[in-house]
Amino acid sequence: MNRALFESSITLEQASKQEALARIHTRSDPAYNNDEHAARAELFGTRQRQEPGLHDGSLGHGLPTADRAELQEQTDEQDQIIERIGTTVDTLRIMSLELQGELESQTPVIDGLQDRTLNTHNNLATLAQAARKV
Repeated sequence: MNRALFESSITLEQASKQEALARIHTRSDPAYNNDEHAARAELFGTRQRQEPGLHDGSLGHGLPTADRAELQEQTDEQDQIIERIGTTVDTLRIMSLELQGELESQTPVIDGLQDRTLNTHNNLATLAQAARKV
């Protein structure tokens, strides 16, 4: 039990350090146009809130409009990338099915080639044996 509490406190400590580093990074973020007041507000968590009653269930509820727009833009970009990945996976699936069909059609040909090679080998052995007798 104590170990679980210890590990969760370490995780929380690491998360808070990462969050602090991210906030420090936003001080020079061009989105704030080097506005020290906005950077401090972000660092100390005193963000401007959106007007109450505007919650429409969309992404970024409670964030300033500019942040919501940036978040929506990033989400749209990620959706496009995921869609391209899905299209690529579908293409790979079709290609693999075509390859499987090709392999299945060539298997009998390869098996027949192996049988003919074995027959040719046996015929050569028989001819070689007959040639030794002569």
